[in-house]
Formats: sequence, C-alpha cells, structure tokens
Amino acid sequence: MGNRAGSQDLIELGNRIRERRNEISMSQEKVAEQAGISANTVSRIEGGQSAMSIEIFIKMVQILGVDANELLGVSGQTEGDGQCRKMFCRIRHLKQSELSPEGTGYRAKTRFARFFNLPELIALFKESADIQTADMLELPVPEAEYINEVLKPSEEQQDLVSSFAERAEIVRAGNVDPSRDNMLKITNDGRKCALDQRLINDMLPDAEESKVNRCVNNAFDIWEKTSADKGTQLIFCDLSTPKNDGTFNVYDDVREKLVAKGIPREEVAFIHEAGTETKKAELFSKVRSGQVRILLGSTPKLGAGTNIQDRLVALHHLDAPWKPADVGRILRTFKIKKNVEVTDNGKDNF
Repeated sequence: MGNRAGSQDLIELGNRIRERRNEISMSQEKVAEQAGISANTVSRIEGGQSAMSIEIFIKMVQILGVDANELLGVSGQTEGDGQCRKMFCRIRHLKQSELSPEGTGYRAKTRFARFFNLPELIALFKESADIQTADMLELPVPEAEYINEVLKPSEEQQDLVSSFAERAEIVRAGNVDPSRDNMLKITNDGRKCALDQRLINDMLPDAEESKVNRCVNNAFDIWEKTSADKGTQLIFCDLSTPKNDGTFNVYDDVREKLVAKGIPREEVAFIHEAGTETKKAELFSKVRSGQVRILLGSTPKLGAGTNIQDRLVALHHLDAPWKPADVGRILRTFKIKKNVEVTDNGKDNF
C-alpha cells in the first residue's frame, strides 16, 4: 500500500464493485461464494485493501454482469488499452542484441516481452469474440513441405550492404537531410538488394545464385514434374512489380527466363495484367483449369480472396511479406492436390 497512486486505483475499483453489487442486490457472501473466495476477502477488495488476481477480476466481471472496462472505470479506447497492457503485458530490455536495420552490426533494443495471465486474457476476449481455430474446423487442407532457400550474397551485394551501413551511421549522426536519406529508405534499398542487385543499379551483372534465378529453376523443375496433372504455381513478389516503362523489373525477368527454359509464354501470367474484375475472373479460371500454370503477383493483389487453389502444387515467396499470415496462402481446401510445397526466398537480413 506504499504506492499512493496504486492505492487510489484499488479504492476506486473497490467502490465500483460495491456500487454494482448494491445495484443488483447481491450480498458480499453471495459474491464470495460464486467467486470462490471468502466474504472477508470481498470486503477487503471493496475497501481497497486487497488487490485481485486477474482470475478473480474476470470472475467479478461475470458475477456482477458488467463490462470489464466499466468496472475498471475507463471510457476511452486508449485508456482501456492502457489498463489491459498493465494487466496482461510486460516490457523488458532484451539481454541479447538484435541485428541493426541496415543489416550490419547489432544493438540492444527494448521490445515487448510476453503476455502473462494468458488464460484470463483469452477468457476476457471470448466475451466479445467467437473463436474457431483450424483444429476445431477440421477442414481438409493439404500437407505442406516448407523449404527455406539460403543463398550466399554476391560480391556486389556485399559492397552494397557496406554502403548501407555507412549511410545508416550518417543518418544516426544527423548529418543528412531526412528528405534525402533516412532509415526507411536504407531499409527499402536493402530489401531491393536482397531480391536482386539490379534493382539498385541495372548495370550490375545478373548474379548466377540470386533469389530470382533460384526461384526460376525451382519453378521450372516443378512445372516439368507436374505437367501430366497441369499443376499450377504462385510466385509472390511485392517489390519490383511490372511498370511497362522499359526499366528492369523482376516480373519480366522471371517470365523471360521461364520462357527461355521452354515454358510456353501463355502459361506464365501476371496478376497485374488483369486490370478489371472481369479480366481477373477470366485469369483465375485459366489458373484453375491449368491453362495458366505459373502466376506472379504481389501480396495485396494475389492475397486474401483469391480462389485459384484447385491445381496449386507450389508457392514461392521471393521477398518476405510483412505479416506471417501472408506466408503459405496455398494451405486452403483443395479439390485435386493434397501435397504442396512452400518455398520462402524472403528471409532478408540484406
């Protein structure tokens, strides 16, 4: 009770519990019986002399038939979020360093550590949500083989990463106008470099062991192996989408290399070529029938709501999407194939 602010919070919480109990004409003994605690404990809680565990607080919410935020005395979303963070979240300083944004060196950062009182948090969330997990639904989804491709950087990429580190130091020191260079720009250049060094400078050579070339080889091998069943594939790439202005982009590079290996051009398509809903529906129909066997697209355009999984046998990520849920979108209910492959080329530390 040495914390005056904390003591005041307990007193105010106790007052709200007592007022609500009186409103519904419930005795302390009755509350104690349903909460599984003694009447003396209820009295101490209402008097602000005893703190509650999250488990007891959740029981109080249910017994008194009141909203948790109302019992906490919060009305705004921001304030309520703050109260929830106090109850369920803990922040700690990381003992181990993390990789710096520019991809060279390490630094210590304070990060969200973990949830605690998780069962009570779930119980509170379930008061306003109906949760159905994949295990509960038991949908007939395929078994997936996840393959993480690890490639060595080229000499040019290593030089570029060193330049990113130098730029980052200049930015941190405040020696450059943020409109000219900043950490976000450096990070984006790093993602481009990891995908294909020609996105930084199209005069650089096409590295033999690049992400693009590995993806092309993998896609062609799968195309050959699944020709009898007209197996289809998706290639996700969020950077370097086609612009039709003559500049280098990964999409055109992938298609030209696949065609050069022997895949008919009409079997490789971009989601960006379907500019209307009608054209998109026509393209999706071709993928489902196996007329188009390799489809390239970005996460926003080829993500949620895309119904083309009938013949899908493989999915390739050339760069990492921002949300984990966007990895492995091939894992949906299937009509033909039951074993699929997910290749991730996008674990970028530049």
